[in-house]
Amino acid sequence: MKQKLFFALLVFTVLLRPVQAIEKIEDFLGAKFGSDRSAAKAAMISHGYKFVDDKGGDYLSFKDGTYSGQAVKELRVEFTNEKLSRATVVFEVHSGKREECARLGLDAYDQVRKALTEKYGAPASTTSVPRAKILSDKTPANTTLKSVWRTQSTLTGVNRSITLSTATIALYTWVLNVVYDDSGSTASGQGTVRKDI
Repeated sequence: MKQKLFFALLVFTVLLRPVQAIEKIEDFLGAKFGSDRSAAKAAMISHGYKFVDDKGGDYLSFKDGTYSGQAVKELRVEFTNEKLSRATVVFEVHSGKREECARLGLDAYDQVRKALTEKYGAPASTTSVPRAKILSDKTPANTTLKSVWRTQSTLTGVNRSITLSTATIALYTWVLNVVYDDSGSTASGQGTVRKDI
């Protein structure tokens, strides 16, 4: 009897647990993939980013904003055939002490990863290193943390991804990237996505 009651309570608890709403990767900060330059620029400005430059026509650059609570060094939205196809957010953490910098870098990574997981669900893949190694490593340049989320567009069926990664880990500076990629649209012959950031 106790076993049946326990099982019934377990099933009841699972059924009443709130379902996490998982979003598809359809946009970056309100700018839909495939939107034109003016719509993407307006979306970034509406989120408080300052327009810096139209760097040669392939992308727009912004600064002075935050992403998931982190101060942004650069935000860049890229275009293929004049349509939004990729967005990259770059942010850094600094400290005069190696251990403090590692802790700040891990905290920033965790904060962004948590926000992306809450919105898009668990990452499809993760590469990591034990935190104790990161905190004690005197030569952290080879350390990489990376989480990737993938979904398929509801409109076009193309694959889209978000990659959160450590781009550089030095003794006193961590550089982290978040890349939203609509590379599936380039697979159909619409052009190529720049990979130089």
